[in-house]
Amino acid sequence: MANHSEEQREDTWIAKRRRVQNLEDLEDLDDGPRFQTLEKLPDELLLHILDSTGSLESPTLSFSAICLVSRRFNRVATPFLYATMEREFPCAEVEENCSLARYLRTLQARPKFRLLTRTLLQTLPSKERVCTCDVHGRSLMRDLADELDLSGQSFVRERSARMEDYLMSLCAFLAPNLERLETRLTDAIWDTKQEGLLLEYISQSALGIPVGNVHSFDKLRFLHVEPGGTFTVPNRHALPLVLLPKLKHLALGDWGSVDDYDENTGEYTGMIDLNDSEVFGRPWTWPMRSSPISELSLLSPRTTPQLACQMIIACKTLKKFKCTTTWRFVRPGDGKWYTHITSALHAHCDTLQELHIREDFTGIRECNQGRVHSLARMVSLTHLRIPWGLLYSHGRGTLCSTLPRSLEYLVIELGSPGIEQLMASLEELHREMDTYFPVLKHVHVLWALWMFSTPFVPHITKAKYLFEHSSVRFDATIVFTDIRAPSPDEMRQYEAVFTASARYVDEWGQHRGSSHHVTKASTCVSDPEEFEDLMVGYIR
Repeated sequence: MANHSEEQREDTWIAKRRRVQNLEDLEDLDDGPRFQTLEKLPDELLLHILDSTGSLESPTLSFSAICLVSRRFNRVATPFLYATMEREFPCAEVEENCSLARYLRTLQARPKFRLLTRTLLQTLPSKERVCTCDVHGRSLMRDLADELDLSGQSFVRERSARMEDYLMSLCAFLAPNLERLETRLTDAIWDTKQEGLLLEYISQSALGIPVGNVHSFDKLRFLHVEPGGTFTVPNRHALPLVLLPKLKHLALGDWGSVDDYDENTGEYTGMIDLNDSEVFGRPWTWPMRSSPISELSLLSPRTTPQLACQMIIACKTLKKFKCTTTWRFVRPGDGKWYTHITSALHAHCDTLQELHIREDFTGIRECNQGRVHSLARMVSLTHLRIPWGLLYSHGRGTLCSTLPRSLEYLVIELGSPGIEQLMASLEELHREMDTYFPVLKHVHVLWALWMFSTPFVPHITKAKYLFEHSSVRFDATIVFTDIRAPSPDEMRQYEAVFTASARYVDEWGQHRGSSHHVTKASTCVSDPEEFEDLMVGYIR
């Protein structure tokens, strides 16, 4: 009879434990017999148990499961488990099943946990919609917005209308010790001129404008805003970011508001936002060499080169700069984007270590954005990625006379034209590298070809032979784009030259009445994620 009672008590305890949703609920559990046994084990044995436990869906879930059977693990692990919160993909259909929603309910019930969060990550693809706003989600959002003195009803209405990721925003507003924030501008709304409220509140806080009970973001060190499609970042949201007192890394996507979107051509035909004299009704003056930002990335910028230069000069010590896919058609008559940008970068010529410039296929073929000049003056530059057309007008010039001696890694983007000039420069670089480039380690050519029949094999073979017995490694990664798919014989030819990777990728452009087939190949080994990052210019 006693044994039966003992079994019933243990079964009840196990059933209750299975209903636990959050780690902090351990405080409300009565100690079961197994729980008491684990608490008496030595620390070394508990660590051995943790090390021997098979992982679940992720290390975080596995760690959480272990914490549910030991108070000691729970006390130690809770700060680590709540330090980083990530918006999972794919999203749950409703926020009731979303990890961020569960996390927000925990913060609502236990405010002390808000101090633990240091990192918020949103990894949703730009075309992915956030989870549906249901009754429970709206109620939770209203309650938390009211607590933050943000007028919960209007907060819910604005967020729902914009289809913005309100859960991510609320998590950021409730984390006063937030140091790292990565988010993506979504493409899940109808209006093409929407502006996100998350950056608006961060910018107002940077200006010292109180926004309810939202904290000041004065501990934010890393802010990455991935570009989307329809949300934009106007000047009044972008400019104050340079005032954040501890911000070291700023990656800003889609900076610049543009009017008059032409759905037939897919282009923005209006004027961009030029106003930098007033921000949120206050006069604006650019700081000079005082912002703590040391890593600046402008991702698909829509702003003017003049405003981009002001942001560069506002940085006290810039060590890394990246610019990807500038929107040329919104700047009528201005073909000197990189000429302006380089002049501003010269203010950091003693400290700049990495410069990454990436354009789209059109930019590689017909780079009319000015020139990146006087690179030899950047005496600390070790990493350079640049389209060939930005180095020399009309493709003329030599690498030895243009690049700094400090260079260690060189990535060159090249279109179909210009291969002869590049090959001549590579031959000169090989002859003179001991004199001009004593620390050079790696040269990588990214080649965009528009026909499978382009005679690339002799050039690649010659370049590989040049560097085969030198201290410099040479690699080539090529994107073939044609109106037809490659034949099996062509794929075998690519595989013979590009031994690391050669694969047919995709077909795109069908919605405009024609399609293009894309094949990618490379001489260097990389996992799929690294390969894709390299091709789209996503370098951190």
